[in-house]
Amino acid sequence: MIGQVARRTGVPASTLRYWERERLLPAVPRVSGRRVYGPGIDVQVALVRAALALGFSVRELRELLRKSAAGGFRRATRKAATGRLRAVDQELAHAQKARAHLLELLACECRNLAGCVLVQRSLRSAEASQGTTTLHRRTRGTLRGAK
Repeated sequence: MIGQVARRTGVPASTLRYWERERLLPAVPRVSGRRVYGPGIDVQVALVRAALALGFSVRELRELLRKSAAGGFRRATRKAATGRLRAVDQELAHAQKARAHLLELLACECRNLAGCVLVQRSLRSAEASQGTTTLHRRTRGTLRGAK
């Protein structure tokens, strides 16, 4: 019964139903309208919890489970983990930059926003990236015209 699985795994019954609708858990037979889960359900729930905690989307996890069921578990897992690791590395780099800026902000002794060193740096950075974009567009246009 779904209530028993929910208690054993710590996952709310509504979440188990959602995971079943999203095909993260197998559809199970019903007896008198109640779901009757097999002995491996706790392991399957633990797998879904772990994958979602690692940041896999429902779509990514569904695809991984589909490929795994077709016999490609190791290959599918390695490919999915490699992609997720790449995304985590990008998130870490972003978080490290944000942390550095927050530390600078905490140390900032500027008296107003207009004179803040961090704001001025951000403005210069925005101006520089706009200049690069404009130059890139001009270069692309010139190269196209030269063909």
